[in-house]
Amino acid sequence: MIFHLVKGEPQGDVEISSSSCAEDRNPIIRITPFHEVVNSDNPDRFIHIVTSEQEADIAVKVGGLPCSLSDLGLDVSTGKVVDFRTRDNLRMEPEAQTVPLIYPMHLKNGSIVWPINNVKKPNALLNNSETAKLMVPNGTYILTKRLTAKEEKRRIVASLYETSVADVDVVGFENKTNYFHALGKPLPQDLARGLWLFLNSTIVDQYFRQFNGHTQVNATDLRNLRYPTTEQLQALGHRAKGNSLPSQEEINRLVSAIFQPVIPSFTIELSILASL
Repeated sequence: MIFHLVKGEPQGDVEISSSSCAEDRNPIIRITPFHEVVNSDNPDRFIHIVTSEQEADIAVKVGGLPCSLSDLGLDVSTGKVVDFRTRDNLRMEPEAQTVPLIYPMHLKNGSIVWPINNVKKPNALLNNSETAKLMVPNGTYILTKRLTAKEEKRRIVASLYETSVADVDVVGFENKTNYFHALGKPLPQDLARGLWLFLNSTIVDQYFRQFNGHTQVNATDLRNLRYPTTEQLQALGHRAKGNSLPSQEEINRLVSAIFQPVIPSFTIELSILASL
């Protein structure tokens, strides 16, 4: 990626060109207003590289969603457990006085698989006075990987953690995960499931890639996303059946309803009257 900047010059429209390789003789060129590249409402001034009208449409749809995480009464944090700092409290397998320690390896196909046998990473953490500050109350959370492979289909890989994973009061999330929570508490069930589907949708992944140019997914990145309303997420979550992530086509179909324009009831009534 190459930027051309001139210090002190007045800011005008931005020319964005993209090509498949250095020898590409027909690069795609797009002229866009500066506010589409750097949104003044974004406190971190993230740069959005939008190379086509299709990407611009995605930016308008997702960037125009009504809520931030704080508007929803939610937040996202990095897992508190840094394993090498608490080696004496790690256990390869669950045993008495331990709780689940959730690593990225436990996030599989949108769900949590725990414990996993015959692996190099521990599955459990001793629950004692030394580790108490590293725990969160057991409950419903959405977890994402902080590091994704280039080969993965999505940058945001979100999994649903539920109380049923283990009969414990608290749980530990390892530092290479992010977790969504209700200001330190577990998430309401329908809201969590709606967030689960939303984050795993193709349109959110495409939007995220416009300002995230690497394979890391940090809590700050997730805070800078825009989100549907609480009611929309709850309605979306209510439609999610079972504990397995639906197919990508079904996720996209369900999430697409969020972006459909709402026709006010008085407009419908006027249309009916006009036909009489």
